[in-house]
Amino acid sequence: MSDTTKQTKPADSSSSFLPYTYLLGFFLSGAAGLIYQIVWIRILSIVFGNTTYAVSMVVAGFLSGLALGSRFWGGRADSFKNPLKEYLKLEVYIALSAVVATVLIYMVDDFIVSSITVDSIDSFGWQIARYIIIFLLLLAPTSFMGGTAPLMGKVFVRSFENLARGVGSVYAVNTYGGVAGCLMAGFLLVPFAGVKAAFAIAVLFNVAVACIFWIAMKSFAVEKADEKNLKSVPKQKHNKKSKHKGKTVKEKESSGESAASLNVSTSFLLVLYAVSGFCALGFEVLWTRAFIVSFKSTVYLFSNLLAVFLLGMALGSHLFSKKGDRLKNPMKLFGISQVGIGLFGILSIFFFLYSADIAFSIGSLLGGMSWAKDMVVMFLLMLSVFLLPTALMGLSYPLISRMATGSLASMGKSLGTIYAVGTVGGIAGSLMAGFFILPLIGLQAGLIFFSVISLICGYVALANSALLGKTGWAIPATAIFAVAVFVALQIGGIDIGIGGKSSGKLVFVKEGVMGTVKVSENVKGGPLTLMVNNYQLATSGDVAVRFGHIPLLIRDKTDDVLLISLGSGITAGSIGAHDTVERIDCVEIVPTLLDVQPLFKKDNRNIVADKRFNISFWDGRHYVRATKRKYDLVVSDLFQPDSAGVGSLYALEHFQNVKKILKTGGSMAQWLPLYQLSPDNLKVIMRTFAYAFEHVAVWSGDINSELPALMLLGSSDPIQINPAELAKKFELEAVKVDMVEHSDPLSFLSFYVMDREAVLKYTKGFPINTDDRPIVEYTAPQTVWNRKQNSISNFASLISSRQKVTALLPLAGRDKALSDSIDRYYEGRTKILKAKVEHAMRNYPKELELYKEAAKSAPSDPYLSMALFDLGFMYYKRRDYRSSSDIFQWSKKINPNLLEAYFYLAKSYERLGMKKEALEELSKLAQLRPDLASKLLVGK
Repeated sequence: MSDTTKQTKPADSSSSFLPYTYLLGFFLSGAAGLIYQIVWIRILSIVFGNTTYAVSMVVAGFLSGLALGSRFWGGRADSFKNPLKEYLKLEVYIALSAVVATVLIYMVDDFIVSSITVDSIDSFGWQIARYIIIFLLLLAPTSFMGGTAPLMGKVFVRSFENLARGVGSVYAVNTYGGVAGCLMAGFLLVPFAGVKAAFAIAVLFNVAVACIFWIAMKSFAVEKADEKNLKSVPKQKHNKKSKHKGKTVKEKESSGESAASLNVSTSFLLVLYAVSGFCALGFEVLWTRAFIVSFKSTVYLFSNLLAVFLLGMALGSHLFSKKGDRLKNPMKLFGISQVGIGLFGILSIFFFLYSADIAFSIGSLLGGMSWAKDMVVMFLLMLSVFLLPTALMGLSYPLISRMATGSLASMGKSLGTIYAVGTVGGIAGSLMAGFFILPLIGLQAGLIFFSVISLICGYVALANSALLGKTGWAIPATAIFAVAVFVALQIGGIDIGIGGKSSGKLVFVKEGVMGTVKVSENVKGGPLTLMVNNYQLATSGDVAVRFGHIPLLIRDKTDDVLLISLGSGITAGSIGAHDTVERIDCVEIVPTLLDVQPLFKKDNRNIVADKRFNISFWDGRHYVRATKRKYDLVVSDLFQPDSAGVGSLYALEHFQNVKKILKTGGSMAQWLPLYQLSPDNLKVIMRTFAYAFEHVAVWSGDINSELPALMLLGSSDPIQINPAELAKKFELEAVKVDMVEHSDPLSFLSFYVMDREAVLKYTKGFPINTDDRPIVEYTAPQTVWNRKQNSISNFASLISSRQKVTALLPLAGRDKALSDSIDRYYEGRTKILKAKVEHAMRNYPKELELYKEAAKSAPSDPYLSMALFDLGFMYYKRRDYRSSSDIFQWSKKINPNLLEAYFYLAKSYERLGMKKEALEELSKLAQLRPDLASKLLVGK
């Protein structure tokens, strides 16, 4: 008889090597699934838009396929004689259908874009149509993925008494694979190999799983034969008592800790699981938003967050698998876990209230931040807030599976149904959070909402627990605690949805779906600062006023303009100041920004009230593809390159799409924040832009070396400047107000940097930023801690590559006086720019020396006056009033209209005890601009 026992030993999963082979396959399958999800979200966001709503629909379509597949294949799993063979087939089907689905996405891309209009792009009907299209495109691969869930159980679970251990282990390992896939895709595959290469790796994983299981097929056949031998052994030899309640294995299989033994129906358990899935995905959406509001919305934040979320769920399932079969009352544990999730949901509000301070403190302990340290700190913070509640979430699937499964014979159907129901609940929770909770009640109230639902779910489970016993006090105690926290939040006026503290007084704050918008004022009557989440977008009197003027000054005739990004409306206002412009279309991804426009109406000339102005709220990349209108000029305002999704606005495909909507002779003006780009990123974007357009003119925004901006002007036609037209445009009243160089066109022309040929030379050897190789989106966040160095490096490197503007002026070669003037201004501006580098490096004596040299070439350049003012102000702050007064005197001599020079010259005289001279300067200031003089005195 002992020989027979030895023959049956391979059937015991604890002593066979075969289960580890299964687990390896399940791990790789989970990794492949997450890589597919990340890749498809990236691809489909290009097709359907990168807004919260669009991405939510992509995720919903993906999860719907999983639910449908799990339910369908679960219903068939119990009839399979060899479930391993069927699982192998599913992995092959996933690989093949994933390839077909991805090809179809690319094939129908143009058809989908041609079917929508700007007016319908955000309509409810198009939202539904988008979901249906995504669902149909991904139906085959996602349904096959969903089918693997119940089949994993059929393959791995060999006895009913080990069901919890088997299901928990399978779910945990598959989720661990998801963690690995998420980290691989987010940190390695897409950044270094590209989207298509990452997709190919996922396909290879599926193929590898199929190969592993094909090899395991023979061992599985031996196992089945051993099971038959086991059945032939005399019953009394194997009818041993189990460790649980003294039941035999056979008795355990027939009853177990199933729904029937708990006096609850399977339907009731499924409802509980659906609610737990609803809360889990709702929390995921809201916690993601909370991190974005508190920190930086980078592509790595999403990868980290998803990985930690999955890790917690895997750990919870893993830990449960070890003791799940010995639980006397699994319903009680489910109830406790849901109550715990609800409590953590409420407490997470306090974490996010202080999270930024915590991160800053950790950074200080680490001796300053870098990208690597930032990633570690973010990961630790996410673990601290997510690990325990997500571990509790990870208990749900194996727990419900343990309770709702009646026998091994029906296990496949049970697991498939449970997985499907939980996934449907997750879809509902995700859509509820994104489409209703955030826009209607906000982040903090949303967290409370899902916490209350989770608490109620836990209370219902505990109330139906057969052995509630002494833990009954937990229901009123936790309910009282939740109410107390809610009251404390209300009394304290706490609202994490508006983000951290802002400098100055908040004059506007509103939480929207796409971000929290704030406007602050440091001094009453002083400049306003506009922020979205943690990013400063604009200030009153911002240099953005030049971003609209410069491309219009260069171009001869511009009727129709498209502006990508509204912000404070300052750029739009400067475009509207040109009365020859007949139409201004603007696309903005954050709708709440429309509400702040009245606060900046003096800066943006109340552009939103202009009849020529039309605004749409959507993703700019998608809008460009959807619009059927043609434009003379497309202006892309400054974008945060390290923000998630923004990298696609610097991609070759986007520049090519813009090129398609330009009229003959039309141009695209792309503004770049040099202080937010590493030298490598800058060259990648410039080279990408030059590949898209046959003619390019690069233009500096100003002479600011620490916050410089650069414009790339691209066109299919040669770019030339008509001096007569330029002079005429400089006579516009708005241009005179906004452009310092309005009386000196040669000063304006000296901002020219280089042409397309020079761009290609300057960027030689650097790659192109594409949708497949999103270099900028993945590398820009790595340099966020080096902005000052990047700014100076970019500014300095462009000086040495500058060209004279002669090539853009057809008549310059025949007009010697004009050519000589261009040469002089070029030399003078070069000295000024080099001096600004010295200013950034705090080498002030060298800076002053360079200004003196610049004055020899272009003594009347108004930007020499501004540069001198900056130097004088530095000396003033250092209390060297003698030097500051001399420099301010020189500055206002060059530009008699520079009001700040009069004011600080007066202040310098005052500090030197020269009261008479100080009063004279203030009197001159009041005579020049009495309306602005009073404002200049505010807070000084």
